[in-house]
Amino acid sequence: MQHRFRSSCILVATVIVFGTLVFIAVLERYKLDGATLLAPEGGQVPEFDGHDDELPPRIHKHRVARDMLPIDPKIIRRFQALSGRKQDDPELISFIREEFIEDRRPFLPKLSHNVYKTPQADEVDKYFKAKNDGFFVEAGALDGERSSNTIWFEKRFGWTGFLVEMDPSYYLQLRGKNRRCYTCNACISPSNYSSVVPFQEKGRGNGAIVPKASLSTFPCLCFPFYSMMRALDKVKIDYFSLDVEGQELAILRTIPFDEIDISVLSVEYLHTDKQQLRDFMESQGYVTAKTLSYENRRIPQWSYDFIFVKEDLFRAVNRTQEQS
Repeated sequence: MQHRFRSSCILVATVIVFGTLVFIAVLERYKLDGATLLAPEGGQVPEFDGHDDELPPRIHKHRVARDMLPIDPKIIRRFQALSGRKQDDPELISFIREEFIEDRRPFLPKLSHNVYKTPQADEVDKYFKAKNDGFFVEAGALDGERSSNTIWFEKRFGWTGFLVEMDPSYYLQLRGKNRRCYTCNACISPSNYSSVVPFQEKGRGNGAIVPKASLSTFPCLCFPFYSMMRALDKVKIDYFSLDVEGQELAILRTIPFDEIDISVLSVEYLHTDKQQLRDFMESQGYVTAKTLSYENRRIPQWSYDFIFVKEDLFRAVNRTQEQS
């Protein structure tokens, strides 16, 4: 009896050790650190040969946020192959759609607080007159709830949208809110091309792209705004909320406003040249309708934004107000 018991224990221990070794080997096989991700062509990452398995042309419904999964080397090779493509390149657009944009989770919304209307949303709402079923984009979406400029339109008027958040910790929380939106755990590129940039995590949602990589940063993938919108097949945006800690003007300069129709924008101005920001948007046919300067540390809520409205919409709303 003791001999059989001892044999069984040895067998179980052998299986456990073997299984552990296999698991470690699998992790090492798919592990890809920041140095590898940033490797130039001809470096540690093999060249992509231009061929890949056929992927379904739809938005993938990932069950786990991407930062919780091993980075697939095939995705990195494909990203490197497309990094020099123009923002309207069909392959780049398909790549974003197939590998990075996630559909809403099929569960009930799970919010932690009552929905409130931020000062940005309050100003923007004046130009839509309780419009139903609009479409928004929020870049710098944080956890999808706290200080959200778009959640009011979603809950009150049935809007849908696209939430972009680079910080992986906040993105996990965002996905858990189960909002009626597409989402993306990446950043919007400050240029017309996809790129890898160093991202610095900070408290209170102030994480940002920084000039140089360090031990406290990690590499993040960025895609042009236009490419993302084409991946969603959206060229008409009712409201664009842009709060990305200093990259606002650079991102706006990449947008072909003659191809992407954006009615109203709220753009944070704290970390950029305010006059250059206003001058650029006005050159694109927008009116600086409002300059917000508000903070409430109790909520907490910080609103240092310009509200930009397309000239024709601004005039139409003002004309209606004058006549009433």
